[in-house]
Amino acid sequence: MREAYRLRTAFFGRTNEPLSVRGLEILLGLPGITVVSVTCGRANATYEENGDLHRTARAFGITLLDPGSVADAVSDLDLVVSCSNPVIFPPAFIESVRWGVVNVHPAPLPRYRGCHGLEHALLEGASDFGVTLHFCEGSLDAGPVIDECLIPIDCTDSSRTMWHKVDEACLTMLTRTVPRIVDAARTGRRVAAREQDPRLARYFAHSSLPPELELDLSDPLLFVRQVRACDHPRRRPAYLRSGDHVLRFRFSDGRVVLDGIEEFHPPGGHQPGAGDDSGLRQSGCPGLVEFDEIPIGVPDEGNGLVAHVERLPGDIHPF
Repeated sequence: MREAYRLRTAFFGRTNEPLSVRGLEILLGLPGITVVSVTCGRANATYEENGDLHRTARAFGITLLDPGSVADAVSDLDLVVSCSNPVIFPPAFIESVRWGVVNVHPAPLPRYRGCHGLEHALLEGASDFGVTLHFCEGSLDAGPVIDECLIPIDCTDSSRTMWHKVDEACLTMLTRTVPRIVDAARTGRRVAAREQDPRLARYFAHSSLPPELELDLSDPLLFVRQVRACDHPRRRPAYLRSGDHVLRFRFSDGRVVLDGIEEFHPPGGHQPGAGDDSGLRQSGCPGLVEFDEIPIGVPDEGNGLVAHVERLPGDIHPF
């Protein structure tokens, strides 16, 4: 091992994602870690951009690289940490990293592989959620689990309140687990991890939830679950259409509340459910990866939401 057992580490995240920025700051403060490069966002995100993660890397004098440059520009990597990162790592790159590529997944594995784990948990009426640190392998979100942190779901919680708990749990897990990775490396081995149980595995595609969800009044329990799931910092609230208007609802202090009333726009203009996926699903995206044999995620009976096996979101790129 190198002197003082400092692991040459590459960090991957999203440039304006607070979880990525705070994750990098945690790594920079941990003994035994030397961050040698930072990669921000998708394959077309370059070092010339000026997001929060870029600024943090520059402040510490860390090299900024696009995904395609890491393998060539940074040799002899000991560790890769992926935190809210949209890049899929190719097998050859994973195998080249001495102590592994580890990913912070903001959901329990293997129950919630893929996207929208938090929303699906609330739609199912789950009593707990969680986050996972796992090794990256050939299949998405399927690598051995290094650590996990469970989070109880309170009856007053929504995606909005849980979002902040999830972020904090991810950072707590990263802080306590990376030192274990360093300690294991000092003895010439990878940190202990357990295989995921394939019988429990479910994969939720990006399209398993629509961009905007129209509420179902036929089942009062489902109605509440849908409102809770869609009261999310990065989603528009779920809606009901009433004549020429759209009513949007949030979940506050354990109650469904009316968030606002909007005029309904007929076809030809924007209307609920007719928007795109904010650029996340781009057909024909060069280098897009498909996985075979991904389990189908099926939430509780009657809600009609089934995660179909399909092409991955367009903002997830191999390199």
